[in-house]
Amino acid sequence: MLERNVDFVLVGKNYLSVLLGLELLDHGQKVLLLDDDRLSYGNLYSDGIGELEKSLLKGWGEDRLISPLAKIDEYLTSSSQIFHSNYKQLCLGHSPSENLIEFSRKYASSFAEDEYEILIDLINSPEKRKEFDEQVMGLCHRLGVNGFRFRSVQNFDTQFFLSQSPQSIQDLYKIFKSKWTFESIESDDELKVFLNSFSLAYHKTFGVRFGDYQIFHGMLSILSPSYKLDQDKLCQYLLSFFQKKGGQFKKTHVREWKFYKQSPWSLELASFEGIIHPKKVIFLGGDPSNIPIKLGKDSTFYNQLNMTVKLEESGSDSDNDQFLSKSKMLGTDYFIYQVKRLDDKTFNIKILLRNKRGFKLSFIKEELVKFTKKELSKYFPIINWESADFDIKWGSELFFDRSLLHRNETVPLFQKVKIFEKAGPELGQSLKNVHYIGPLREGPLGIVSSLLEIKDGHQFL
Repeated sequence: MLERNVDFVLVGKNYLSVLLGLELLDHGQKVLLLDDDRLSYGNLYSDGIGELEKSLLKGWGEDRLISPLAKIDEYLTSSSQIFHSNYKQLCLGHSPSENLIEFSRKYASSFAEDEYEILIDLINSPEKRKEFDEQVMGLCHRLGVNGFRFRSVQNFDTQFFLSQSPQSIQDLYKIFKSKWTFESIESDDELKVFLNSFSLAYHKTFGVRFGDYQIFHGMLSILSPSYKLDQDKLCQYLLSFFQKKGGQFKKTHVREWKFYKQSPWSLELASFEGIIHPKKVIFLGGDPSNIPIKLGKDSTFYNQLNMTVKLEESGSDSDNDQFLSKSKMLGTDYFIYQVKRLDDKTFNIKILLRNKRGFKLSFIKEELVKFTKKELSKYFPIINWESADFDIKWGSELFFDRSLLHRNETVPLFQKVKIFEKAGPELGQSLKNVHYIGPLREGPLGIVSSLLEIKDGHQFL
């Protein structure tokens, strides 16, 4: 039987919400975590895991004595990734030296002679490659451990990155910074097309201007090995840990919400437990349109469509994640974001679609299939896409569009948003003691930003 009077109700089951629940429990709070499947991150925070993110999670587990996190390697698998920029392929995800070799080779023409010499000097012998690997992996470990122990969102910044870095990495950063600062999302430069696409995959946002801390983090992510997180398995073990510490968990829908004097009053569960009275509510997920709150901003964002493609004959033998990007593509109404082979005859295609009010997928479903066949034929011409069967469903993932903004913040903060009730007697009222943790707050460092915000769970008390 659930306790009816609680300090916090967390809505949305994922490894981030369980970690926040554990932080709140450590501060003596009564916490109820609800698995309401109307609110989800999808795979937004399980893809794009680099060595820094891995070290941050592992350090969290070791410091807080959370055994599943301390053993995070058991839930991670190595993941090579192929990035297409104007049809040029770049394969990443291996060791730092291999990634730098691949990057330098594919984009050699983008660097001045003295810049290219700096790149090559780091990796022009087995001894130097070994040293470079140790430098990058050691830096990721220091940033993860020290970042967890001593840093919050606002000071996980460029100064912190540079203070932990050897001179060789600082010199490399200066080169990356000179390439990652550009004005037009329509650039024909292959390197700039790649960098914007890479930021979409790792920062979960895209735009034309980046803060210095985003550039350093992006550089580190390019060099780092990459991983996929089995978040369902991790969440299962974290939930067991959460419940042993006194947390409550329930898989159910919330049938009705009530607010009084702009604060949570009660929520009625669809299960037999009935009415729960929370002091505070935190929503953790992507699109909040299916829950009774509205964010106080008109964010331009993209929804993700998941397209399952069944071929008549066997297709590509590559099971790498493949990210597609070309000039004048990012910022359009829709584009193919990622291609993944599931088996010999099945592919998962992720399409990002600009969010528009009153839009229904049925309006452009036929147009999307036609567009997808045409685009895939350009990237993978040996596969017969015309005879394939296409099935399209909405995903939970959201990506914020910064292409029309011109901010270049010096401090890596989330954007502040007010939360309003969008139903009931207090319709339109600004709510207190109600929080949202998700991509529409524009966390500038992707998974890192969200982890740091949750790590400082005492801010919600």
